[in-house]
Amino acid sequence: FYGGNTAKDFAEDVDVYRDTDFRGIYCEFVHGDQPKFPVPGITPYSPPRNALYPHPGYEQYQRRTEQMRREGFDYLRVVRDLTRSAGLELYVSQRMSFVAQPPFEDIWKTDFNRGKYADFCRHPDGRPAARMSYAKKPVQDRMLQIYRAAAGYGIDGIHLITIRGGPMVMYEKEMLERFRERFGTKVDPRKLPLHEERVWSVRAELFGEYLRRLRATMHQAARVAGHKPPLISMHGLCTQMAMRTFGLDFKSWAQQGLVDRIVA
Repeated sequence: FYGGNTAKDFAEDVDVYRDTDFRGIYCEFVHGDQPKFPVPGITPYSPPRNALYPHPGYEQYQRRTEQMRREGFDYLRVVRDLTRSAGLELYVSQRMSFVAQPPFEDIWKTDFNRGKYADFCRHPDGRPAARMSYAKKPVQDRMLQIYRAAAGYGIDGIHLITIRGGPMVMYEKEMLERFRERFGTKVDPRKLPLHEERVWSVRAELFGEYLRRLRATMHQAARVAGHKPPLISMHGLCTQMAMRTFGLDFKSWAQQGLVDRIVA
């Protein structure tokens, strides 16, 4: 979908999968806190005209996105209709990252993350990491606002791309407090690596609470709009160490009914 901005352009991409053994399409409609479809209350990010891009393709994509927005072209609705007509599922994918790297506000400054370092993940020494933390209620609320709107389109599911932006929880205040509740105060979790079992379990528990809110929000929005509830899909990683470092605990989440599909 990087190559066009009309329904005909997108139809050519979707038709490749018509009458094949592919079940559906995962399409990235959410980048951090920025949806590629209209969401009430969210101001789309518009980079300055003199913005520097690491590759011309990024600039072309951004300009096409802005053109579609100006013309009132609803990207998600068009692709939803195309996939339905082709008998394919449509999952709305999200890059979990909110910001790329320091200097944070020069790389990706939106109305939501500008200056809000309190909602960033934290390194052990307290420095902000280049991620927004899903242990923070304002971050969760922002994403629920986006997915509430997405569920109203009648999509089949969402897909959280953890490899493009994890970890989602590190050493924030919420994580430190939960760790002390579970394991006492004799051990400082900031002196333990992210993959240490106790640290990992607490981080996964906090993200699981977000997944529970996410599922409830999407189910309610889908019912109101007369659609079936969307499923939740997530990206897995290749090793146990990587899974723990990113705070992923699919076994617990699946047992709790929080994740429906895992892309390994």
